Formats: sequence, structure tokens, C-alpha cells
Amino acid sequence: MERVEKWFSDNCPYAEGVAIYSESKSPNANLLRLFKKQSSANFEKLKYELGKLRNSAAPVIAKIPEKPKLNIEATAIAAEKKQQLMFHDLPPELRPELLKANELFRKNCFLKVTLNDLEPDAEEEALRMQMQISDNFKINRICWKKIDFWLEHRQLPKELTSGFEKLTAAQLVKKQQYLFQNISKMKKRFDENLNLISTMESISGKARLQKLATKQDADLIKKNEELQIITKLIDGR
Repeated sequence: MERVEKWFSDNCPYAEGVAIYSESKSPNANLLRLFKKQSSANFEKLKYELGKLRNSAAPVIAKIPEKPKLNIEATAIAAEKKQQLMFHDLPPELRPELLKANELFRKNCFLKVTLNDLEPDAEEEALRMQMQISDNFKINRICWKKIDFWLEHRQLPKELTSGFEKLTAAQLVKKQQYLFQNISKMKKRFDENLNLISTMESISGKARLQKLATKQDADLIKKNEELQIITKLIDGR
């Protein structure tokens, strides 16, 4: 469906996604009631259901996603290169990020093995664990973005804005929606600049654009981390 494709390309605004699902063929009444409350778990479930619409013309049927099977060997090989990075290779400000990234990787290995061993009827526990794995991956990705940014530019990423705890629930939701839209626009401009850099012949022009792209990359890291924190506050975690 073209509308679903556009929803994914627009960074998945929650309210619009619920509207699309409610207008699809044979929407599940229980899911519609569930989606009235916005949370990380419901957002992931909404993306899963609309993803099925995108990949198939079949009606959306409510079911818990199949438990992912963990290929420990493949996962370990993929992580081996990053695990070779040592704490002394990083400035003091980023060493806690490396520690957090490694801990989250190990936690997800444990969670995935445990998830694979659950009984088929343990749907609620399976969904809870899948949401935890998803959250861990998002935080892990932000940690590595900070580290990769320093490795590439030898610059520390921007400091995170604080004080979100003082916002009201309505202000948090408004801020969350603003960040979704802002990140989508920033990512588009960043990708466009990267494409221009690869084709630009002027050395001075390429240097100026590279400097701009570096700043945009740092801004994206900060905004994604803010979004992660605000989403947790909205969900009460």
C-alpha cells in the first residue's frame, strides 16, 4: 500500500499509523483498543502490523510476532570487530558508552536464548522480552554512534540536553512528535549532503560540505538520544 510506504518513510508518526491500521481490511478490535494508548511496546506492535500490510495484501491478523531464533555464532562474528575496541582506545568521556554497549549486547544474547526457550503459549512474556530486546538494541546503537563519531572525526559528540523530567505528560508527547519529524528531516538533509560530497570535485567545496555533514551527524546522535529518553519517560520506565 502506497499510504503505508509513505508512513514508514515519514518516520512512522504514531497517530497517523493508528488511523491507517483502523482503515485497513478487517482491523482487529483488541489491537485498536490497545493502540489508543501510545507506548514503546504499542509503537513496535503498530509497526509490525503495518509492516505486514506493506509486505502483503492479506488482511491484518492480530498475532504475536514469531520468536526470533538466535544464531549465536553469526552474532558473535558480527560483534567481534567492535569488541576488539579497548577502553584505553577511547577518551574518558566515551568509556562508559563502550561499557554500556557491551553490557547491552550480552543482555540481548541472554534474552534471545531465553525467548527461544519459552513455551508457545507464553505470548505476554514473549512480547515483553521482544520489546526489551528492541529497546536494548536502540540504546546500543546510540552508544556505538557516539563511539563511531569520535573514531571518525576525533571529536566528542554533543552533550545531551537535560531537564526532560520536568515536562508534563502532554509536553513530553509533543516533544516526542517534534523529534520524530525533526530527525526525519535532518536525516534526509544529511544523506543528501553525503551524496553531494561523493560527487563534488571542488576540494574547498567538499571540505565545507564535509564540515557541515559532521555537524549534522553530531546533531542526529543527540536528537536520537533525546528521543530515546523521552520515549522512556512517556512509558514510565
